[in-house]
Amino acid sequence: MKAFIVEPSEIRVGGVSLRERQERMLRQAGIAEILRAPHEVPPDPPKEEVLVLAGNMLIDPRIVHALVDQNGNVMAIDSRSNGAWVGASRNDYFHLNRDNEPALLDIATLDDYVPKLRRHIPIYWLKVETQDAVRRAEQILINSAEKDPSDLMAKFVHRPIENWVVAHLTHTSITPNQITLIVNTLAYIATVLFATGHLVLASLLTFLVGLSDGFDGKLARLKGMVTKVGSLEHAFDLLFEFSWILALGFYLSRSEGTTPLLLAASIVTLVAFYRSIYDRYGQAAGKSLDVAGKFENLFRRVAGRRNLFNLHILVFVLYGRPLWALYTIFAHAGLTALVYSLCAWRHLRKLDRA
Repeated sequence: MKAFIVEPSEIRVGGVSLRERQERMLRQAGIAEILRAPHEVPPDPPKEEVLVLAGNMLIDPRIVHALVDQNGNVMAIDSRSNGAWVGASRNDYFHLNRDNEPALLDIATLDDYVPKLRRHIPIYWLKVETQDAVRRAEQILINSAEKDPSDLMAKFVHRPIENWVVAHLTHTSITPNQITLIVNTLAYIATVLFATGHLVLASLLTFLVGLSDGFDGKLARLKGMVTKVGSLEHAFDLLFEFSWILALGFYLSRSEGTTPLLLAASIVTLVAFYRSIYDRYGQAAGKSLDVAGKFENLFRRVAGRRNLFNLHILVFVLYGRPLWALYTIFAHAGLTALVYSLCAWRHLRKLDRA
């Protein structure tokens, strides 16, 4: 399949021109051959399947993916806007060829739940030809790039700061990969600080890492730079999270014997276990365990996650009892493992019986 972008626009939205944004979106949908075309019916329309986008439109990638999955002539419309054309069609050559009237794909009927972001996101489209429209488009993209926060820190502290920072980063040349590299560098500096006994500085640095860790993913979604490689980020995040716990246990073992190391190893084991439960449930059920039910939706605010573990460490480091942090994190991780196991088992049993 190939794609035509009709009258590509160089108007920049979120630091990226509409043309480049559409090209990235098409490549992510598996379309390698992308052509630019004038606004007229080609004299010799291509025989193969084609996707046609209006160059002056901000178009939700889910619309493109839906059209790719269709057959024949299909025009995407929005019944929420009196059946308006949303700027994307399949085999409907530039929205002008009426020799073979296309079928209609109403985007209002598409599923707007995004499992990776754990929330419903209205499917969007917008004609972008003025600065007012640019501002509206950028706000739509920022809102659509946002995950439903899990824990209390992410919801009430990180989210507003992330949105403000990313809104400014999008107009710079900084890339998501550069942010990922910076965050991981800071994370392992914190590991070294824990291992060498600079506990207050290390603990404060973990909060900076926790805050900035969401910048890269949100910026990638905002700029249309999401890649399959980016899905590995969570594995690397887990690695430096474990390194903090183990480094703290290592430092404390110098004065406390083997107990801190045993606690640290147990915490790592429990977290690895319930993260595996969490991931396997998502794969089996097609949605996050966090939103599986009312209880899970409440429990996720206090479940054992890095942001809340960092609070344990900071509080007890400032109190002068850092070993207690490992005990309370162990208890927190154990409770989370128990709750996740029971909840996942209960919901998957229901799916098996359905």
